[in-house]
Amino acid sequence: MGRYMMKRILWLVLLLSSPLSWAEADTGVASPSAGSRQESEVRAAVDAWAAAWSARDIIAFLDNYDRSFEPEDGLGRIAWETRRKDAFRRAKSISVKVSDVFTVAQSGGRIDVYFAQEFHSGVTDAFDKKRLSWMNVNGRWKVVSEVTLNGQQFDSAKASSQRALAEVEVPKVAMVPPVQAVQAVQVVVESPPGATERRTDLSGYRLGAGDILNISVYGEDDMSRDKLRISDTGVISFPFGDLLVRGMTVGELEVRIADGLRGAFLVNPRVSVTIVEYRPFFIYGQVERPGSYPYLHGLNVRKAVSIAGGFRERASPSKIFVVREGDAANASSKVDLNSSVWPGDTITVEESFF
Repeated sequence: MGRYMMKRILWLVLLLSSPLSWAEADTGVASPSAGSRQESEVRAAVDAWAAAWSARDIIAFLDNYDRSFEPEDGLGRIAWETRRKDAFRRAKSISVKVSDVFTVAQSGGRIDVYFAQEFHSGVTDAFDKKRLSWMNVNGRWKVVSEVTLNGQQFDSAKASSQRALAEVEVPKVAMVPPVQAVQAVQVVVESPPGATERRTDLSGYRLGAGDILNISVYGEDDMSRDKLRISDTGVISFPFGDLLVRGMTVGELEVRIADGLRGAFLVNPRVSVTIVEYRPFFIYGQVERPGSYPYLHGLNVRKAVSIAGGFRERASPSKIFVVREGDAANASSKVDLNSSVWPGDTITVEESFF
């Protein structure tokens, strides 16, 4: 048997043994980044995500989610993980099938994967439309957002993807090899109505006074802490002493706590830190109700102004400045209404002179 035929048979065996059924050929929807290395990596990541579900491997399943992931509908990270663990524990068996799949490349390196999910266990049967948003974090694709869509939202996203693909002029095959031609295409489409991101990208967020944390030490409830507020001096109390956490990222704090517990308390501590409530933001100047307000996920300048009662008559929407807490230079940056707002930011709306 020739080498070429052997490769064809091997590819067919791998395809038939795949744990997921990618239904792209049935739907007629071409993936915006089909054939690219990134799409292949994301597809493999989705495979691993669903395989962990089916294997009831809660550790592998949760490992697919980035530290910055925040569940939809305002459910806290710890509560979300607890609910997932409970689902794994109660299920007699789990079967996850994914179909009607298409991907959309977004700005900033994010790739959204849309699909229909058929879920069966001995307790629950469900059929949902999903969107998992993936980002490459330190060389590995992680889920940063998960949204359940209704049929209209899913169909709208698919139609937008099809229209965007139709408008892209792909180089002719005679000039560019087929794989290169596909790799050269990157489509950016808007999210479907009602499926707007519920979070601002806070992947580089550094902790500060007023943030409230949940700290979970796996298997050690007596060492875990819920709703632990960072003091005005930037300190939290933990079994091995006070920790100065101001300026740390969540990941850095997890490592610091694990190092502190290792040896004297535990052999191999596994620590998860979640921000359940961020410190407030501040808005001053030409708004109706200047002051401090609780931070909301997905906050931008437009929403912040609305929370503060809107612009005053002499406000200048083109003269808005933000000082980010923790900036050593205390620099003021000019922003527009769509700019993201982070916890602790101070927004100033200046007056118009015309």
